[in-house]
Amino acid sequence: MVGSGKRSDNSLLQMDTAIRAAFSKVKEEFEEHLTAINENTDEINNVHDHLGELDGKIEKLNARIDTIHMMFQQLIVQTRVSVELSPNEQRIFALLCAHPYVSITDTGIKATMSQEEAEDALTSLADKGIPIVRKMKDGETYLKLDDEFRKLQEKQRIVKVNPAILQQMENKVLNSFFN
Repeated sequence: MVGSGKRSDNSLLQMDTAIRAAFSKVKEEFEEHLTAINENTDEINNVHDHLGELDGKIEKLNARIDTIHMMFQQLIVQTRVSVELSPNEQRIFALLCAHPYVSITDTGIKATMSQEEAEDALTSLADKGIPIVRKMKDGETYLKLDDEFRKLQEKQRIVKVNPAILQQMENKVLNSFFN
């Protein structure tokens, strides 16, 4: 029985060694896993910090965009208020509102003024910020109001035109249609 005690001690020692080796391997794997978790946590914290910086920058950009938007709104309001047209300018403006394209030579005729007065009024309208589009066709220059401006004028009546002048221009258009 003495021999069997050595065998059991030997097998217990082998089992102890095997268990220790297994636990050592598990401990190494846990340490590697813990290191990976710590590295991932650091990376997540860095990403979080960068996202915080980006959020701050986006907020600053939004504030600047809001400021620019308010400045544009004020500029538009000031532009609307400051646009006042002479009677000749009103006639040309009403003519451009009524027709999709008008030849530059017809502006004076249709607005019942000389060609020189019509060209002066067109120049003055452009100087006052009214967007007039010029198009060449067959050697003739044709004019029209910018489409976006035309839509805005129809909705908001940015540029005021004397009702008597509008009536004159409408009557001229009707007369030319029936004659």
